[in-house]
Amino acid sequence: MFHISLVVLPNVLAGSSIEALEMFRAVGFAGSDTIDTPDLTTAFFKAEIVSTSQDPVVCFAEINIYPHRSIVEIQHTDIVYLPSIAQIPVQFSDSQYQQMFAWIWKMYQQGAVVCAACSGIAMMAATGLLDDREATIHSAYIEIFKSHYPKVILCPNRVLVQSGAAQKLITVGGDCTYQDLVLYLINCYAGTTAAIQTASVFLIRSHLNLQTPTFAGFLVNFQHRDAKIRAAQRWLTHNAHQPHAVVAACQISGLESRTFNRRFKQATGFTPIAYIQNLRIERAKVQLETNDRPIDEIGVAVGYEDYSSFRILFKRIVGQTPSSYRRKFNTHNKQPKSQTRDLALQ
Repeated sequence: MFHISLVVLPNVLAGSSIEALEMFRAVGFAGSDTIDTPDLTTAFFKAEIVSTSQDPVVCFAEINIYPHRSIVEIQHTDIVYLPSIAQIPVQFSDSQYQQMFAWIWKMYQQGAVVCAACSGIAMMAATGLLDDREATIHSAYIEIFKSHYPKVILCPNRVLVQSGAAQKLITVGGDCTYQDLVLYLINCYAGTTAAIQTASVFLIRSHLNLQTPTFAGFLVNFQHRDAKIRAAQRWLTHNAHQPHAVVAACQISGLESRTFNRRFKQATGFTPIAYIQNLRIERAKVQLETNDRPIDEIGVAVGYEDYSSFRILFKRIVGQTPSSYRRKFNTHNKQPKSQTRDLALQ
């Protein structure tokens, strides 16, 4: 089970916190008859509202939000989610913000993903995590960012940007919302089917199309009963780019090698090496669609030091070379807003 910490601080927009919480908690039950009485032992996420204390936090609408836990109690989390805020201040000088930012840095250094959408990206920028790194932003905040956070490399024409070590800093901007970010995370961690079901239950028309080539090519399957294989899959979600990933995933599962290979294919439909290859290629597709980074660098980032090997594998799985895929699907500096693809979830 992945642990998600949804940060709340004064002036946040309640909807971007509370609805995100409900969406994460619905994963695995959305679209089924168990959503009213879910079996939490089968949940994909343990999502919690967190703050600097358990005292109620007054959001922008003057509604009290009661955190589940204080960050003082949390020594590890898998994902830090930053909600939208009503107004971006000149600086986040309040000690409450500074305490939270220090904790976010600590979680990131321990391997957590840190993500934000829309105005919430300002909080991520204020931590310093985005200094000299790329991030997207809604066009309404471009001038504010240039003034307040000049070290951030802005990419406002890209709807999703991943940067930092192991691509663990995620920003969603442009026409996208916090709902798009939540669905993107659900897709990455629980699979495309779970993301589509969640979108359907919450009646969300997403701007990030889960039917685009990025998502449609490889459907991650966590919906099986083999807990040891799920543990290996969860590790691979962040570490498929690592050398000797199959051996490490096997060790995570605690199974003997032959048993691991057999049970992995039974549970997922893929051999471990094929699963890792597909994960790596999906990560490469996201990069090719959303930025202009050199293709050989993308290959290295997803786990292939040799460009020729990366190119051959990419063509075998996707049916075209990385360069031709980029020409066809890259959205960076492409059409104006009125001509963007309709990214509705079907």
